Amino acid sequence: MGISVARALVYATGIIGTGYGLMKFTVPDEEQMRQRLDPHLREEYDKVKARNQQQHKALMEHMKTAALSDKPAWQSGSIPLNNEKPAIVKEEQK
Repeated sequence: MGISVARALVYATGIIGTGYGLMKFTVPDEEQMRQRLDPHLREEYDKVKARNQQQHKALMEHMKTAALSDKPAWQSGSIPLNNEKPAIVKEEQK
């Protein structure tokens, strides 16, 4: 029984390792995907990413302010989010 368990562990490790290696070899990273995009889509991607970073920064500032306040977080003011959809999504919905 000990040998069959060891053999199963070796096979499982080999299968998982092969899968992980194939994934690393075949799946592009974020920068490679960005380079493959059409220039218009790349520009839209950059705009959305910058907007998301600004929203995240504003949310973190809001949370810091709420943490310093004696009020509960939901009473410390509105969360500064811009829920406007990107132009590419608006065009697809028409």
